[in-house]
Amino acid sequence: MHYEKKIIGKLIKYYRLKKNIHRIEIIQISNNKQICSLKTLRKIEEGIVVSDHYYDYLAVGLNLHFCLEEKDLMQLMHYRGRLISSLNVFSRSLMEELLHEISSCLYLLNNVIYFKEMLGLFHDILDYHLNEKLPSRSTIDLYCALKDMVRRKDQKLIYYFLYQICHVAPYLDRKQIEKSCLSFCPDPLFIKNQLLYISQCFSLFKAYEKIKQLYVQIENRITDYQKITFYNVMAMMQLNMNDIESAYKMISRITTLLESNHDYPGQLLFSLHMRAAIICYAMKQYEQAIQHALICYFSSHEHLNYNYLLLFSALEKTNKHALLKKILQEAKAFHFHNDIVSKLFQYYQIKHLHSFSSVQKHRLLTDLILSKLMILCSYCDLYQEILTEEMMAHAAHTRDYKNLYIFLQQSSY
Repeated sequence: MHYEKKIIGKLIKYYRLKKNIHRIEIIQISNNKQICSLKTLRKIEEGIVVSDHYYDYLAVGLNLHFCLEEKDLMQLMHYRGRLISSLNVFSRSLMEELLHEISSCLYLLNNVIYFKEMLGLFHDILDYHLNEKLPSRSTIDLYCALKDMVRRKDQKLIYYFLYQICHVAPYLDRKQIEKSCLSFCPDPLFIKNQLLYISQCFSLFKAYEKIKQLYVQIENRITDYQKITFYNVMAMMQLNMNDIESAYKMISRITTLLESNHDYPGQLLFSLHMRAAIICYAMKQYEQAIQHALICYFSSHEHLNYNYLLLFSALEKTNKHALLKKILQEAKAFHFHNDIVSKLFQYYQIKHLHSFSSVQKHRLLTDLILSKLMILCSYCDLYQEILTEEMMAHAAHTRDYKNLYIFLQQSSY
């Protein structure tokens, strides 16, 4: 139990500082008596193990309990193993069953230092994958601190979770998290990180060949869910190589795997529909692109993110203006975490809902692309294609070819 007491000592320091409690204050009992000396407290907070009763008294001073029962530690280890297994196969039923058990255990140990943090982590990982529930900012801050206290096998789960949520928690340092995750490769939980790293380190065609070779090497040792991760990355690379038909076939392989197993969480299904929407748009199959995108939209307005640009463009190209206006009207009640997505909606709301003179409207939209939306050109060739069409249409009305030239110059970088 030495390991757990090291963590508990560091957690005592974390909570003491968070509550702005001075060292002298936390060790003081009454009648000038102290729990321990300042020297002993410093040792505890540095992770040096001392007698149990010190942890007990200090935890009480933080409105927490200290209790290290062997059966509870064994149960925690059991939950950790089951959590990793369920994440590797990404089974909804296994996750739901485990979430229920952990929730019950957390209720009993909710105020017990070390158990409440670790069980809370397990609970939040499952809750995010199953219900897309993001923990509070203070809880995420706790996990960021905890990752520097725990051993590697627990650190792995914290980094895994931080990577999953960093795109919806903008205050997290995404680049640093991605870099730290690479140290856990080739752990199956971090296959996606490994594939993205390969894609960043080599030219597109060379990276694709390396990922194909890696897949052949480990195909028989990975789960269907991990195969889906490979197919997703490979499909997007094929799309970037303009091999659109191969990308569509790759998405079809994913569909086949999903149809053979209905136990995947909705989050994975929405990710697939989003990929399919992108590929269908690239193939100019706009009706199908709309169908895939709307599945994501009707589940949650957060799912599509930048791909709203593809949905709005496809709706325009198929003359579904009534549906487009309905979505834009509904969006007035939405709160977007991402400023670019918010500006994307503002762009199409000005274009389709607001009454301005023709020239004024085109100038407003031109300014919005140049100031807020042009960054999308660096994310995806399809986004660049759509925004280029928009800018050319605006220039045709305003005769403002200077701004069109600026856009064409800067968007090609």
